[in-house]
Amino acid sequence: MLTAGFRDNYLGKILGTNGNTGAGGANVWEHDFLIKWMRQNPRSPFKPLPKGASMRVAIRRSLRVGKQISGQPLEALGVPPNPPTYHMTKRDLKNNRDLIETATKLLKSQPARKLLAERIVNRDGSNSMKIYTQNIDRLKAFLDDKPGVLSPVTRDRRSNTATYMLDLPRRRERSRKRALRLEGFNKSNGLVAVSRQKV
Repeated sequence: MLTAGFRDNYLGKILGTNGNTGAGGANVWEHDFLIKWMRQNPRSPFKPLPKGASMRVAIRRSLRVGKQISGQPLEALGVPPNPPTYHMTKRDLKNNRDLIETATKLLKSQPARKLLAERIVNRDGSNSMKIYTQNIDRLKAFLDDKPGVLSPVTRDRRSNTATYMLDLPRRRERSRKRALRLEGFNKSNGLVAVSRQKV
């Protein structure tokens, strides 16, 4: 289910050693559980099976959400890797050496991104967050789910790095920390980085 969500939301590549992942995507319930669950209902269709037999069924199937496969069940189908299937080597039998090298090359081919934030105490006693980004083209900030106003400080187009400031509003109550969520986007408006922290 994690792999399906990873692929359906275009979060990254999936390196797989088979044509697809295991095809789990539902809760498995035993026949005995269904009998107990429905025992208060006089119209329950579930009765003990003869000679102590049992069975189980898949309940609450997961459905895919990608543009091309929306509504397709995950159960019995799994998720194909992207790039194509990796074929294990003799060196992989001992320590997955070639598999790890392939994964490293795959990660190296993608842009490295940075999204870091640190709290700054200003001279007047107020607080701000200084935010550093790399390979992120647009940034949004939310403080307790309310949009925050970001002020660009520096931007280096050559290294595609930038620095922003976010002023934290003063408040009377100091006991509860606030939730800061940062969302970074690429040029095509795809979400490429998320940071959450308490401030």
